[in-house]
Amino acid sequence: MSLVMDLDQWAADLANKTGLRVPRAPALITPPCLFIDLPVIQSRTQQGLVAQVPVAYVAAGAGKQAGDDILDNLFTFMEGVGAPAANPQTLTIGEITYSTVVATATVTISKG
Repeated sequence: MSLVMDLDQWAADLANKTGLRVPRAPALITPPCLFIDLPVIQSRTQQGLVAQVPVAYVAAGAGKQAGDDILDNLFTFMEGVGAPAANPQTLTIGEITYSTVVATATVTISKG
């Protein structure tokens, strides 16, 4: 496997767990969805890499509607990602700003 293939497989597994689209490219964001950002490599082992992967639940709507959407989907999001904590943030792609909640997942990426 490779880093890209492992992240693609993890995204597909996350989509199955949550029932949401899970793009890895900012241009493919269409709320509501989960967006996987670039990983931060935490360590390297003989088996591969351990990465911290930021995942954002990108809410539908704006203002209160977006906040309610995040709260309605928070448990499914956090359970799917396997994260103990999440933080509200905004995500700006081009000229569009989205309301999100971001959690970080620990993912092991196999070597070769």
